[in-house]
Amino acid sequence: MSDMSFDIGVRYKTRKNDSILEVTLLREFTVEELIEKVITEFLQRARQEHLSKVLFDLSSLIDPVPTVLDRFKLAEAFVRLQRELKVMVKCAVVGKEPVIDPKRFGETVAVNRGALLKVFTDREEAEIWLKQDPHGE
Repeated sequence: MSDMSFDIGVRYKTRKNDSILEVTLLREFTVEELIEKVITEFLQRARQEHLSKVLFDLSSLIDPVPTVLDRFKLAEAFVRLQRELKVMVKCAVVGKEPVIDPKRFGETVAVNRGALLKVFTDREEAEIWLKQDPHGE
């Protein structure tokens, strides 16, 4: 069972059977918009709907390629907003390089600050990882 809704440039799909919120970007966003609107919104939705996993799909994006500073800001904001909103999610980010950093800098920043986050270029791998028990890895 799933419910779908749209916001400007973002599609949200709730998959209650596996406790996943799918968030798909349909247009480009600034770093500030991603932090203030998209990340905040999906964390609030996850909390309200009691969903513990987020599949954040950036695969339709090819531009702009985030800078190292952008990646740092996004990762730091993701961790900070989880604390502020009192919600903890397992988050798989999926997209294409170079929007997805081959060195996974943002992933490293987020994980080092306590996030349960992993970045993928293959959606199937992201889905498999999301469904795994985080304590069994």
